[in-house]
Amino acid sequence: VLEIGCATGVMVRHLNEFGCEAHGIDVSEWAVRNAEHPNVRLSSADNLPYPDAHFDLVMSCHSLEHLPDAIFARAIDEINRVAAAFQFHMLPMIGTPPYDGDPAVVASALRKDPTHQQLHTQQWWLDCFQSRAWTPVDTCVLLKNETPTAELSIGQFILHKASAPVLSGVLHRSRIRN
Repeated sequence: VLEIGCATGVMVRHLNEFGCEAHGIDVSEWAVRNAEHPNVRLSSADNLPYPDAHFDLVMSCHSLEHLPDAIFARAIDEINRVAAAFQFHMLPMIGTPPYDGDPAVVASALRKDPTHQQLHTQQWWLDCFQSRAWTPVDTCVLLKNETPTAELSIGQFILHKASAPVLSGVLHRSRIRN
């Protein structure tokens, strides 16, 4: 697993403790200096230091919306390059609760954080990845501590690489667990 924008690597540490080899990248020198696991590296998403199709899963948790326009397309291409089979991304998406309502008002509220660069609908994100040969997976990760003001189980999408073999066992188990 590779986590994009992992900060100090809390998820990287947890996944490794559970026996899953996980790595993470972040652009924050402070975060990498204070990493919770040695598999956290200083890197930008537009220049990933890994070989093609190196990870079974590439994931991000509230990171993609921070990609600047200048590197956005290259970062998405790099994420796609290192992902062999699956991607999971969680982020604020316009039109998805709690970010539903007038899109201009919602975007304005989200832009109070000046690092929010990529504010789009879920369909926009899916189209972005589908144009690069990724297919949405009809499932989601349900999170135990969901609240009405957090989009944890709604503001996400899972993708499968169109050319990768379908791992129906993985999908079946995730549907059962959900």
